[in-house]
Amino acid sequence: MRGASAGPSSAHFLRLLRAGIGRLELSGQRILAACSGGPDSLALLIGLAWLGRECGLEVRCGTVDHGLREGSGRDALYVRRIAGALGVPCEFRKLTLNLRGGMGGVEAQAREARYAALHEMAAETGCSVIATAHTLNDQAETLLMRLGSGTGLLGARGILRKSGIVVRPMLEISRQDVLNFLSEQRLRGRTDPTNASGMFARNRVRQTVLPALEEALGPGTLAALGRFCDIAAGDSECLEAMAAAAGKELFGSRPAPEGLLDADAPWIRDAAALLKLDAAIRFRVLRDGVQQLGGRFGMELFQRMEASLRQRGPRRVQAEGGVEILFRYGQVLMRRQRVHSTPAVTVPPLTLEIPEPGGTWSAVWQGMHVRIRHLLPGESAGNGAVGIDVSDLERAAAGGLLRLPLVMRFRRAGDVFRPGGVGTKKLKEFLIDARIPAEARGRIPLLTDSASEVLYVIGRRESSWLRRRAGVQGGLEIAFVPGDAIEKGQAGG
Repeated sequence: MRGASAGPSSAHFLRLLRAGIGRLELSGQRILAACSGGPDSLALLIGLAWLGRECGLEVRCGTVDHGLREGSGRDALYVRRIAGALGVPCEFRKLTLNLRGGMGGVEAQAREARYAALHEMAAETGCSVIATAHTLNDQAETLLMRLGSGTGLLGARGILRKSGIVVRPMLEISRQDVLNFLSEQRLRGRTDPTNASGMFARNRVRQTVLPALEEALGPGTLAALGRFCDIAAGDSECLEAMAAAAGKELFGSRPAPEGLLDADAPWIRDAAALLKLDAAIRFRVLRDGVQQLGGRFGMELFQRMEASLRQRGPRRVQAEGGVEILFRYGQVLMRRQRVHSTPAVTVPPLTLEIPEPGGTWSAVWQGMHVRIRHLLPGESAGNGAVGIDVSDLERAAAGGLLRLPLVMRFRRAGDVFRPGGVGTKKLKEFLIDARIPAEARGRIPLLTDSASEVLYVIGRRESSWLRRRAGVQGGLEIAFVPGDAIEKGQAGG
């Protein structure tokens, strides 16, 4: 077993494997060959062992016994004996799986456990890559199954040559090449009986669809399907890079609209710019945003999002996986879906006290630091603060236009506002005109009198009764500092 038997099939197989090793630039690396004892993985192990010195590889073997069928332990023993004959150190894991669901679920869970065990073995033995024995036939089967389910270009890449530390140097080697190679070595490998079962879709494609295609289109069909996957992989990589660049420009930087999003939630500020993108790029930009939140994205969801982008008025689209996408005010906002409604909480208002001239009063309300200084004659309000002419305030109160004391609170039904100095406007209408989303309107702090007169929509616009000017002398200076600024020591005196 330490040297290849002469023969054209062996030379052909080793030439193809050598090319696969070179394409993946594996020279100089310690590699863990995953081997189940089946023909494909057995050929991979033998080929890597024989080409190791020539290609600068340090080869280890990794085998796993899932314990799912009778005889699986003998398969693992067979692999260990072959590895010993080749002079290749072999790592072994016996798994105890707590499987649930149907057969499809069993296959998926066993695969996940197998790869986890292989990664552990690679880490323990210092292997930088794990080689699996996926062949050209596996590639063709995967492509046909994905095309049958309506995949896009991303799925049409098939099995990737490299994903993480997992490499697949046999993707251009057909299963027949493998069998011919093993035949010259007088080996057959172990056979998994489930590979012949017609209950699995892959087996049906392998047994009926691929042979029918080759009969109809000729012996080069497998290689042509493999080339298609390579072309799709290159095109997809280009489109993904273009979409990443577009997303970087479109996704808004923080702070996001108030009350709507978590700190890392996707937010597209300019839906018009999104619509100008090519559909293939737009698909990927939207997909990245939804998947960032753990949602599932597909063509049906993309089509619903496309329709919402082109319609007037606010829209809401639900994605599988607990994500909702909001379309409003020319923006696209994505967030985790609010499954349970939160009962309304009544937050007690904060009554503001007016200090004596030269004095300061401060308090913290809902994470906001409120500070009032009664300015001395000739002293001006600082930049960033609200300046109030005390005489104006007193005249308004004496005339019954305002009711003191001043308070801070959130919006209530019936609130009115005087944004332009002439006439009143319902606060709700003002917030709608200001394009404040409905979810955020109830969490914007307000400075009001003791009735329903809104004097200042804090951080946005003041009423005609307040003059937001730094040059007010001898009046009141009111500063509102958000809680995050307090934590950073920026609240001032």
